[in-house]
Formats: sequence, structure tokens, C-alpha cells
Amino acid sequence: ASRPLDGFLISVVGPLTNLALAVVFWLTFQAQPTFTVPALLLYAAAFSNAFVGFFNLLPGLPLDGGQILEAAVWAATGSRTK
Repeated sequence: ASRPLDGFLISVVGPLTNLALAVVFWLTFQAQPTFTVPALLLYAAAFSNAFVGFFNLLPGLPLDGGQILEAAVWAATGSRTK
């Protein structure tokens, strides 16, 4: 990325996509009869997407959270290497 905002936006899209998918799968799961195979698959998809989304937000490299933190420091200091 050539600017801090670009790096931030690129890094935040992945976790937000996972969290949005988790919500969609959870809402679809809620509309299903319980303890059916499709309902359990939707539950697993919701849980796994939520887990991956939150895990990727951890502030450590090479996770997206680390990239977000790096972009924030870059924006605050004006230098990518400080």
C-alpha cells in the first residue's frame, strides 16, 4: 500500500467479511429447525467465520490486526519505518 489508509482498508476487509458471513450464517441457522444437518452446518459456518474474523483482528503480524496497527502507527508518525 502506498498510503496508510490504503493499508488499513485492505487489512480490514478480510475480518469484516468473515464477521458479516458469520452474521448471515447465524441468522440463516436461526430460521432452520434445530438439530438437522443443514442447521448444524450453518452453525459451524457461523462459529468458524466469527472465530477467524476475531482471530485475524489480533494486533500481531502477519495477521490483519497487525497490518491495521501498522497502518495506524504509519498514519500517526508519518513514517512507515518508525
